[in-house]
Amino acid sequence: MAETADTSASENGTNGSSAWKLPAILGVIVLLLVAGLALLGVFLLRNPGLTRMLRDLVIIAFAVEILVVGVALIVVAVQLARLLHLLRHEIKPILEQASDTIGALHGTARLVSENVAAPVVKLSGALAGTMRFLKMLWPERGRGGK
Repeated sequence: MAETADTSASENGTNGSSAWKLPAILGVIVLLLVAGLALLGVFLLRNPGLTRMLRDLVIIAFAVEILVVGVALIVVAVQLARLLHLLRHEIKPILEQASDTIGALHGTARLVSENVAAPVVKLSGALAGTMRFLKMLWPERGRGGK
């Protein structure tokens, strides 16, 4: 019992101490970012030549990024056009053939129903009626009597 109480107390202590770690770590990271930006601002204000060069590098990086995004958009447009072509010229005929096949299958089922199943059902009904009529005429034959 003593071990259980000690274990639960240490678990509660661990959970309680980890609850404040995340906000503390985030606060330190934010503080370091603000201090770094302040030092960078002071450094850039004292060196205007370096600031101009850094500005030019950032402009060039953004221009390259815009070119890459433009090429990606062109590739997406071409792929979309290819997909539409595929849907119109390859998938649509396949769906039309499937529809024709289903229509033929429907016709075949109707033909089998009208020319095979219906006559068999009629014949079966007629035979059942005949058997019933014969059992009414000769009741002992149907019961296995003599």
